[in-house]
Amino acid sequence: MLISPLRYSGGKSRLYKQIKQYFPKDKNIMIDLFFGGGSIGLNWLNENPEHNLLANDINKALINFWEKVRDVEKDKWLKMSEIVNDYESTKNHFNNPRLNLNAIDFLIKNKCSFNPLNEVGTWSDRAFKENFNKSTFERIIKCKELLQRATITCEDYHFNHCYENSFYYLDPPYFIENAKKLYKFGDFNHYELAKNLKEISSLIGSSIQWVLSINDCKEIRELYKDFNIYEIETIYTSSNTKSNKCKKIKELIITNFKES
Repeated sequence: MLISPLRYSGGKSRLYKQIKQYFPKDKNIMIDLFFGGGSIGLNWLNENPEHNLLANDINKALINFWEKVRDVEKDKWLKMSEIVNDYESTKNHFNNPRLNLNAIDFLIKNKCSFNPLNEVGTWSDRAFKENFNKSTFERIIKCKELLQRATITCEDYHFNHCYENSFYYLDPPYFIENAKKLYKFGDFNHYELAKNLKEISSLIGSSIQWVLSINDCKEIRELYKDFNIYEIETIYTSSNTKSNKCKKIKELIITNFKES
């Protein structure tokens, strides 16, 4: 199992083996519209050496990081890895990032912050000690190799890209009532997404196939009641505190096709 170099809430690395069972078997291009930490798309590339990926996310700083992972020379990444042994330099990068967060600053913000998805964030000595190490850069090098087979885009989710032998994978923010700013660049509209998925599925002669992973709730079940809904189980680790044990929760996998 390939682990993302980023800390990413909602990452699906633990669920990959379950989710992949619902992918179409005859497609060799994944269009990952909410790439995020990359756990699904990267593991798919890792398992399928002849396959390709379109990785998209609306977060410009995040996409800039992934582009640099793919494009910056391996030797430069290895050189940058030396910073993990330098507490003062790492903290200086954290507190004084260059304009628009270059790749190393973005990585440090992600690995050494109390909140890994907050580009402002608060420095955490504990996060630095526990998360920022040589294995981070080993994972980057592995991802670099895989992303040579990827096109990377920074757009809102869309269905404009459709290649022969491709399918869409969607991992949008969870549907949680009254939650604010779940989607970093504005509240995410699940009703609009469901409407769009229904529209592309109903087009005459459409061969577009999609797989959606999302939290289990009555609103989602109602929105996608006309499609195939499957349940999988996962462990919710953020509840693992002194007063709360890890708990099992259900995740839904929804598709607009069934394997023959």
